[in-house]
Amino acid sequence: MNNFLAFLLVITMCYGLNEACKSSRIVISNGIWEGIPLEIHCYSWGRETRDWGTQTIPYNRSVSFEFVAVLNRKKKNKICM
Repeated sequence: MNNFLAFLLVITMCYGLNEACKSSRIVISNGIWEGIPLEIHCYSWGRETRDWGTQTIPYNRSVSFEFVAVLNRKKKNKICM
């Protein structure tokens, strides 16, 4: 019985920790007009501001970003990776 309870505790902890830092994905596609590139500027905000620079997306291409964002009790954005 103790092994079963320990197993349930481990499963519950893994599920809870996984949900706390669930990843999100943003996909940006360029379908504006043929021959016109799309330029995007990426940065993060919060306690540590970081400039990720600009990227140019050619026509009919897409770029995806995956990140984990957590809003803590003090209302500051944090990266959880």
